[in-house]
Amino acid sequence: MRNLIDNALKYAPDETVVTVKVSGAPRLAVSVMDEGPGFAADEVQTLSGRFVRGKGIDNKVGSGLGLTIAQEVAVAHGGEMNLSNTPEGGACVTFYF
Repeated sequence: MRNLIDNALKYAPDETVVTVKVSGAPRLAVSVMDEGPGFAADEVQTLSGRFVRGKGIDNKVGSGLGLTIAQEVAVAHGGEMNLSNTPEGGACVTFYF
């Protein structure tokens, strides 16, 4: 979760709002949402791959492993991870357990 929150703060504009939402029906879902540019539609399926970084973030420091590790942790706990955009355009990463 810390990695996802750090990413949301790193890649969203200054003074952005980062929201963490937890719901429990029918299964536990934990989401981290920001007010940044969101994910490019053609990247959503590949961003959780090793060493993959989104377009337009060359000025940010990172290895491209954060979402890969997050997904592996979710799967190791019997869950899954989903990447999407919020209706407002920001990014949303959700773990389902």
